[in-house]
Amino acid sequence: MTKYTLKYNFFILILRLTAILAFIWTSELLLENIIIKGFHLDKNLFGLIIFISVLTFLVYRILRRLLTESNFISLDGNKIEIYNFVKFKKTVYQTTDCIFFHSYRTPFDTLILKLPTGKYVHILSYDYFDFKKLDKIFMDSGISNEGYLSDTTT
Repeated sequence: MTKYTLKYNFFILILRLTAILAFIWTSELLLENIIIKGFHLDKNLFGLIIFISVLTFLVYRILRRLLTESNFISLDGNKIEIYNFVKFKKTVYQTTDCIFFHSYRTPFDTLILKLPTGKYVHILSYDYFDFKKLDKIFMDSGISNEGYLSDTTT
């Protein structure tokens, strides 16, 4: 097989970065407003705590996805190269040592690539433009398909 690079959807990367910046900016404005007006214990304190907790959780979830799913994947003969944009980390594996699964754990179509190190790379349908072709591309590259991954495995 000749070299094939999956077409990553950079719009998702930009959208994730923008969401994180928007949440941080909103939190900063909120805290600045509280500092300027002074802090009073009243019924709005509970709402404020919930609001900040939700913002923190959303930033965590989006940041986690940004760090783990921003992968540029390239297949070249008998090797697979995975480059993470955010971590600036490139790893190379033999395709015969990798296995891919289909998963129903998310509302989106998902392929899970199990690496020889025991780690998993989640490939979501909205992250790649050519997601529908991945089954055939992976199988042509020598990556074995183990079917479906149960919800309790990962």
